[in-house]
Amino acid sequence: MKGLLLKFVLLVAIFLPAVAAGAERKPPPSQAALNAIRDRGRLLAFMDRAAWVCTDRFRERYKGPPKERGAFIAYVDNGVYKVAFGAGSEDGKTFLTSFEGIYDQQTARCDIDTFDPPRQDAGWLREAYAAIQLASKAFKADPNVEAYNYAVVPESAEEINVYFYPGTTGQVPVLGADARISVRGDRTEVTRYHIALLKQVPPDKKGDELVASMHTHLLDNLPNPLDVLYVMNRWIKVPEYII
Repeated sequence: MKGLLLKFVLLVAIFLPAVAAGAERKPPPSQAALNAIRDRGRLLAFMDRAAWVCTDRFRERYKGPPKERGAFIAYVDNGVYKVAFGAGSEDGKTFLTSFEGIYDQQTARCDIDTFDPPRQDAGWLREAYAAIQLASKAFKADPNVEAYNYAVVPESAEEINVYFYPGTTGQVPVLGADARISVRGDRTEVTRYHIALLKQVPPDKKGDELVASMHTHLLDNLPNPLDVLYVMNRWIKVPEYII
């Protein structure tokens, strides 16, 4: 993304001892595959921003979400990013939208619409809510993560992907401890991207200036969409060295 100063530099290649010496290395991904990962990561980043801004606007206006409205769902409607706040109906046939945020990418502002009685959505929002409920049961959260964010994206007519990743609740950016849960009907498949949680702590000494940061990671030659999301959301604009 233009303007980002983040640079990833591979200093040392580390291999697990369990890897056989003569094991074949995976072929590099095609440009089409990389483009698809980039585009999905950008979508997740834009959905994350819409959810972040609209959730803050919601809490500012309504002083916190009522207990019965248990979910937010960021989605794209004809090119417009929206965030629905609500819960599933008792019979599971609809998603009851009580509030909906409309996010403006140009101004980074969110306007909130109120629905009383709640709007009954029997299409994508109902499917997304059901997928989130199933994925939440399959995902094992890292106990060191203060709060998780999630995003739900349709993959095909039969499959929905739910992404879980740690949210930054203070001034210390976090990444890792994330996963993608593929939902097909009542079945779920978990893909762990990064096992460990990484915290990027800025210097605490007065007068010190952060010029770079680093972390250790076993790298694959194929990035994933959450890598793109982390780069686009990273507010510390200094190089990150991966050892």
